Amino acid sequence: MRRSLSSLALALFAGINLLGATGLSQAEPMGHTKIEHIGERATLKELIARIPDVRNQAIGMHNGRGSLPSRLVDAVRLSDIDDTIVTAVPDLDYGTDDLVKLIVYVSKKLEAELPEHCAPLTVMRLSKRGGGEITGPFKTGSHQNGLNADFGFFNAECGQDSASHVVGWQVEPSFDVDANWKFFTALVSESRKLRSDGRIAMLDMYVDKAIKWQLCQRYQYDFDPLTQDTLHLLRPRWMGRSGWIWHRFHKNHIHITLRCPQGDHLCENTSGPRTYRCPDGTKACAPEVRVKENGCKEVLHEKTMRSPTRF
Repeated sequence: MRRSLSSLALALFAGINLLGATGLSQAEPMGHTKIEHIGERATLKELIARIPDVRNQAIGMHNGRGSLPSRLVDAVRLSDIDDTIVTAVPDLDYGTDDLVKLIVYVSKKLEAELPEHCAPLTVMRLSKRGGGEITGPFKTGSHQNGLNADFGFFNAECGQDSASHVVGWQVEPSFDVDANWKFFTALVSESRKLRSDGRIAMLDMYVDKAIKWQLCQRYQYDFDPLTQDTLHLLRPRWMGRSGWIWHRFHKNHIHITLRCPQGDHLCENTSGPRTYRCPDGTKACAPEVRVKENGCKEVLHEKTMRSPTRF
């Protein structure tokens, strides 16, 4: 039996982004149905069947910068679907059905692939009911329309925590490379199940540049398509108003963004990785092209410019 996290660990886990603000504003609820549980160790099929057959809507951009206000209509609450997945902030566990399905898919995949002593998947933050900006102690500019999720990294004991695993360009031994790589690839592979066209539904996954660099050292020249897709989507930087900005706040968790669900016409995607040219099996997906576009070259350049003595 996988061990659950202690209340103290959950309290630490919840404090991922304390910025000095107080209070947690609540948007006007826009629909939510309570689902009755059918068993603590349900099968994947049973878990997916719990998700309401109601088409919810992600509106606007996930970061509130779209042409429409960011909202989440008829949200699905993760803790109502699978209570074996730990949710660190109960008021921030709402998402689209696509996001909740992905988390359930990944949780079941990891349950089968990781050692028995590993902790259950823990979600640090999704969106609030109804969507919109999150203020207060968990303030963030994203997570506004049910397409974002934050997860802690797996540590050396195969638990998940909110501790930083990065010092400068060094990834600490506390970061379990094998467990986290299985986690990252599962996020990418399972996201294909969300779309009828078989494309990857993941838009990007934010991690610290040191973590991306360590994974590049191990997997950069592995031509497996899933490996290269995962490396490409692991992004240590984002495009700001004045150019590329390297992430400073993803040393202790991974942040994911899904593409707008098919049929959500009021949803707006951000740009995602600009050089990604092979989501559909075209000629550009040749191995040598994938390696050129996996983002490792940019991280190497930054490491060389910033810390040349560390090679």
